[in-house]
Amino acid sequence: MKFKKLISILLFFTLTNSIFGQGVEGEWYTPLRNKLLHISISKDSINFRKCSFDKNMVDYGYVDLACKIEKYENEAYIVSSIKDSIKTFSVFYFQLIDNKNYMNIESSDKKFKTISDAENETSNLKKQIIYITLLNNKQLEKIRKQKDIKKMTTIDFKNYASKIILSDSLYRQNITEKFMFSYLYSESTSRILLSEIGINSLVKGNVFDESIFKFADIAETKEIFIKLTERK
Repeated sequence: MKFKKLISILLFFTLTNSIFGQGVEGEWYTPLRNKLLHISISKDSINFRKCSFDKNMVDYGYVDLACKIEKYENEAYIVSSIKDSIKTFSVFYFQLIDNKNYMNIESSDKKFKTISDAENETSNLKKQIIYITLLNNKQLEKIRKQKDIKKMTTIDFKNYASKIILSDSLYRQNITEKFMFSYLYSESTSRILLSEIGINSLVKGNVFDESIFKFADIAETKEIFIKLTERK
């Protein structure tokens, strides 16, 4: 009996997590040019804010987008928001893999008049492959402890540029329209890929640019720098 009771409890929690999507609940961040995009996911809402790069991650004091969760199904949140007294529905699609949360940027762009209309969109989401990588607080703290971006070497730059060019060749062609979060993909990806080679990419845009553009005048990196800046 005790064993059956334990199995029942485990099944209950498994089903509860599946229904309410608790795997992605929490505070998530992705780096932009001069700030962090802060996404708070709770049982009943998803809120988008901005905060600073520093350790304290000072909130800028306003919510960019506030959404009420209406339904959760197959990693897709159907949410509602109100603007100018008009209620619309959207879909936010997340995938939690290896403690990183990936948000599909195409799914969030469309607005629907009813929950049913939004629900019909979820069947297409897995075909869309453009995602923004979201990190938790611990992962951001790890990045802050990595090599100073001003100390990037030519080897570092070559590794970084190669990653960006490869990423663009694989995914950029799939963005065929202008989506609400498309600009976030470019800004976020450039920082995430730089952090993957051991560099602290959580810096202001001017510092980031200076650290990258210095390689334009170095013979060893000039060619790959041109390829980097010519990418579409």
